[in-house]
Amino acid sequence: MLGVSGRQILRAMVSGVEDPQALAAMAKGRLRSKQEDLEQALVGLVGTHQRFLLREMLGHIDGLDAQIERLDREIEERMRPFERELELLDTIPG
Repeated sequence: MLGVSGRQILRAMVSGVEDPQALAAMAKGRLRSKQEDLEQALVGLVGTHQRFLLREMLGHIDGLDAQIERLDREIEERMRPFERELELLDTIPG
């Protein structure tokens, strides 16, 4: 649900798109081969309350993704003085 297709479909649902065929058409990659199943899964009612909750959850996930990126950069920066040691560790089998 949090891949490219899933996020695009969820964002469309948040913006009010309700047509299962239109939503399923947003699928990318391997998910496109499951078009019919996806259409069936997207049949249902999404009201104002559900759209609000989806918007909040997607915003939270986006914030967490941004935090992970910042932490990755910080770890990379702090490990820079130990690049040679890390390279040697990578040579250990297993």
